[in-house]
Amino acid sequence: MNDELATMARIAKQARERQEANPRSRAIAIRTKCLDCSAWQTAEVRQCVVVACPLWPWRSGGKVSEKELEIHFKKVHDTPLV
Repeated sequence: MNDELATMARIAKQARERQEANPRSRAIAIRTKCLDCSAWQTAEVRQCVVVACPLWPWRSGGKVSEKELEIHFKKVHDTPLV
C-alpha cells in the first residue's frame, strides 16, 4: 500500500513539474487531468471507458485526426445513455 501511495505521489509530482515547466502544453494538461480522474493510475488512463469525456481521444497523448474525432463523437452521441 505504501509503495502504491509513493508511486501515485511521484507521478503527481512529475505531472505538476512538467506542467509548471511548460504551462501551455495542451498534452500535459490533458494527461494531468486524465491521471487525476483515474487516481493517478497510468493503467487506468489507458483502459479508460469514459468515452463521453471530451478529452478521451487525447488521453494517451497521441495526435487524433479530424476523421477519427468525427467517428468517435458520432459514436458517443448516437449511443443511448441507458
